[in-house]
Amino acid sequence: MTNSGLFFLTLCAVVAGWILGWLGRPRASSGKGQEPFPHYYKGLNHLINAEPDKAIQAFISSLKVNDQTFETHQVIGNLLRRRGEVDQAIAIRHNLLEQPHLPDPLMDQVRLELARDFMSAGLLDRAERLFLELSDRSSAMRQPCLLYLAEIYQDERQWEQAVQITRRLGGTITDRSSVRKVSLCHCYSELAQEAMEHGSDLEARRYLRQATQASDRGPRPLLLLAMLEQRLGRYRQAIRILHRLRSQHPTFIHETLPLARRCYLALGDQQGLAGYLQECLDQNPSEALITTFFEEGLEDCCNRSGELLERLRNTPSLTSLYRLLELHIQSSKDETSRKPLLGLRDAMIPIMRKEVRYQCNHCGFSASQLFWRCPSCKGWDTVRHLGAYASKI
Repeated sequence: MTNSGLFFLTLCAVVAGWILGWLGRPRASSGKGQEPFPHYYKGLNHLINAEPDKAIQAFISSLKVNDQTFETHQVIGNLLRRRGEVDQAIAIRHNLLEQPHLPDPLMDQVRLELARDFMSAGLLDRAERLFLELSDRSSAMRQPCLLYLAEIYQDERQWEQAVQITRRLGGTITDRSSVRKVSLCHCYSELAQEAMEHGSDLEARRYLRQATQASDRGPRPLLLLAMLEQRLGRYRQAIRILHRLRSQHPTFIHETLPLARRCYLALGDQQGLAGYLQECLDQNPSEALITTFFEEGLEDCCNRSGELLERLRNTPSLTSLYRLLELHIQSSKDETSRKPLLGLRDAMIPIMRKEVRYQCNHCGFSASQLFWRCPSCKGWDTVRHLGAYASKI
């Protein structure tokens, strides 16, 4: 939102709130009218002169807090937080908390928004304490507090705490049970991945079982289990899991290819790898999958390499151009003709690193690698592979 837009909204809120406060003022016993708040006019002058900090201070001083003006204070605080002026938003919340006449339900609303202000300011420890206190003292505030706590713990990668809070949410959420299950599945998957990185294979299996129990439709536990089996040298088991993953989650076929190649090559089963790739093409003959074939150098393992190459030429993505360039370099025997091709290939490398291959289907966030949780909208399982449809020329 632009500064002028914020000033306009602030001005409207101040005027509306001031009118409500003025109408709701106690009537003087004498016939003389009361003089309007002097700070109100100072606030208008600061707004006109683009001095938002002074305007907010004048606003706090001029507008008396009561049941009718309470929402005006809250709205201004929310606008400031959205604009990034978190200190000013916190000042408004503190002013509200200093009002002894406000009822407890309104005070709890202020505390909730204050905790959100702390989150926006990066003061996660203070936000966490306030959310925990508020969730224990107010049943009406419990669900939103737990939701924000789960977000904090996930952002901080505190997966055990995230699991506990998400499980507590089970008793407060009815219409978002599927979202809770997906979130719980990924929290357990994160714990499993950490256990694998520390060599705790038994613990990783336990977490993966819990992830599957939380949501048996998630692709991530299957992929992690296949990775675990491959690391333990149980290649056939890993391949069976990849077949299951490919069948249940066709949109994640691209993620199975590198692991499938490692397993089949470890077994020396080139024919099995070719069969797996043929099945992938038959199941999902998309340009995105064909591009992934060339990204992983799998085109020679498939009996349809000529067809793939022709379709790749008709799909001018950065990845396809880079792979075609490499094929020309490999087939060129003349050093003179190879030199400019090598220079062009080297020049494409930094561009390739920035190529968009994944995109969130909720907020549009794009990246060159898979994120199970979108860094922008914080949604789980919303980022998908784009393949050849990314960075088209």
